[in-house]
Amino acid sequence: MPAFPAIEVPFWQQCLKMLAALTGLVGILLLGVHLLKRCRVGRLRSQPMIRILETHYLTPKASLHLVAVGSTRFLVGNAGERLTLLTALPNQAGRQEEVLAAPFTGSLVDQTP
Repeated sequence: MPAFPAIEVPFWQQCLKMLAALTGLVGILLLGVHLLKRCRVGRLRSQPMIRILETHYLTPKASLHLVAVGSTRFLVGNAGERLTLLTALPNQAGRQEEVLAAPFTGSLVDQTP
């Protein structure tokens, strides 16, 4: 059996190859973790629980905010650094159903002389 001569590679080249392979593996691992977090966060935040529906500014430092938390709506006042819950509003979907279910008792024709 013929013996193959050993090719001697300098130590610094071996270290450089090992560091390049290790850097590549760590980069692939970090990319995978980033993509996994991005996909998971996208699914969790598809339906935000708290939404600001409308804002009305009264003065530069005072405003009213219509906030929806799930299906409940709240009117919140903001004065400087202070928030105040003004009222909880009825569900808008329920109110629309009430309006649609109510019989029409008026007239479509203007009867003023």
